[in-house]
Amino acid sequence: MATPQEVIYNAIVEAYTSTKYVTGVSGFALVIADFVHTFPDEVRLMWPTPISLPKVLFFSLRYYILIHGAFAMTYTLPTNLSAAQCHAAFDRIAISTKLAVIASETILLIRVYAFSGKDKKLLAFLLFQFFVSVVVDPLLAGGKC
Repeated sequence: MATPQEVIYNAIVEAYTSTKYVTGVSGFALVIADFVHTFPDEVRLMWPTPISLPKVLFFSLRYYILIHGAFAMTYTLPTNLSAAQCHAAFDRIAISTKLAVIASETILLIRVYAFSGKDKKLLAFLLFQFFVSVVVDPLLAGGKC
């Protein structure tokens, strides 16, 4: 017979596990739905344009996010991982997240710089901000991704 504390603990763990499954699968489903929904526009607007850094970043991030989603699901969905497997999955998703953020921030930096009329002072500020968010912030966080 389980104690009341054990019953509550088991209920919390079960609710957390269910929530983790629902958010993981539904989040990835939204990524897939967005991908399918915007694919015709991608073909029409992006494919015919000449190769450029923003285009390479866009396609890299657009298709990498599918891989990232798979990494996220391998970390969040299994509950029977060993400590070493859990650590490896966590490291994989942490590094993957950082790469996705760096690519996203680079695209935003290029867009803001272009919209500014290629203002050199703004570029210097944007590069400083990018450096702080990509290099300094993780160092202040103890070197963790």
